[in-house]
Amino acid sequence: MIFLEDGTVWVHDVVSTFMKRFLFDIKSDAIVIEEIESMTFMNPILSSVYLRNDQFYTTTQAIVPFSRFLVYSQEGDQMSGVGDYPDYGIEMPSMVAVDVFSGQLISNPQKDKMVLAYEYTDLIEIYDEKANLLKRIHGPHQFVPDFDIGDRSGTPYMKRVFNKIQHAYKSLAASEKLIFLLYANGKTVKPGEGETSIHHNKVLAIDWEGNPLAFYELDHAVTSIAVDWKKRIIYGLDRIESEVYAFPF
Repeated sequence: MIFLEDGTVWVHDVVSTFMKRFLFDIKSDAIVIEEIESMTFMNPILSSVYLRNDQFYTTTQAIVPFSRFLVYSQEGDQMSGVGDYPDYGIEMPSMVAVDVFSGQLISNPQKDKMVLAYEYTDLIEIYDEKANLLKRIHGPHQFVPDFDIGDRSGTPYMKRVFNKIQHAYKSLAASEKLIFLLYANGKTVKPGEGETSIHHNKVLAIDWEGNPLAFYELDHAVTSIAVDWKKRIIYGLDRIESEVYAFPF
């Protein structure tokens, strides 16, 4: 969800590849939601931000163009591909790289910067509003992606080896000064278990210059976070999505 200054909200539906803009009108004991406009991405989009130059920057599973981000206009027209994937000196096909370097993307409230945090390596990247890389940092465990390459009817893919792949960042929240990153602590999955067994119960706090500030440990694993910065509360969605937990910080 991308909140704009005019009170409207862009909502990204990952499954249908839609972006829809809604107006929320609060009336006493009810919230009236009106759809204003919608757009459709032409490629699978996993994460997106809307920046102050009136453009959407998205991560993507597309390999043409083979770029870190796809750029869309406010009308939903694909404009260009920008940026490069990280280089660890590991040779891999393009269609494997888009899975290996999957990550979460979020912008600051001013919408002139965005941060990308990776799922399978504890790498964090900070970009400006034109997707120019400002800073790339590792931490806190500094591990690189570890995986096998499988073959599916002649098509290579990222083969997840459960006791080999380490998990990093799952969900982000950002204020004007802070970025909170839900972190799996570099854990792996035991043989026979699924990735849902990974416990995301750490939160790394950094500023928009990439400086580490704090490292919180939650007493309950969650799958995503949102933050009330004024009341200093981290809200976490439970893995079975039936409960929300509140953690003061």
